[in-house]
Amino acid sequence: KIYQYIRSILAKNKILKIEVIGNDWNIASNSVHFFDLYLFFKNQHNKFVIKKRHLIKVRSKHKNFYEFNGRLVLKSNMDEIILDNTKDIKDIIIQIKTPKLKININETREIVTVIKNKTKIIKKINFLNQSDLTGKIFEDLKVKKKINLPTLKESSYAHELIFMSFKKY
Repeated sequence: KIYQYIRSILAKNKILKIEVIGNDWNIASNSVHFFDLYLFFKNQHNKFVIKKRHLIKVRSKHKNFYEFNGRLVLKSNMDEIILDNTKDIKDIIIQIKTPKLKININETREIVTVIKNKTKIIKKINFLNQSDLTGKIFEDLKVKKKINLPTLKESSYAHELIFMSFKKY
């Protein structure tokens, strides 16, 4: 629900910058979620190019798999997505900026801060575990006959952004 609220207050903003910062949050495994989040907020597919990419391939905790540490910056004509797991902080923070609005989502501490016109609103939130989300999605499908997940088109574009970002490696 918090992301739906954020989407509603972002609806009239043409320019959007999303920056995900933290340390060791597995860019290769988790970037798709942040690309999906961007697409959810914008509800359109902008053409992105790689503005900056400094990634180091490291062994994953899973046998025979790799991860990335570093910084990746994707830029479109209006928007920017920054994925950075080089910050010396333990929390995972999503910063959303527009010319008139700043939103900080601290997923680790479950706090959202919205700053608009010098007014600061702080909300305590509860992120559901995947097991809880799966049950909720199933109930929505059973009762409402619909689910609130990215469409195939949206998901395929998020995966296209991943491929573009990591194909060099």
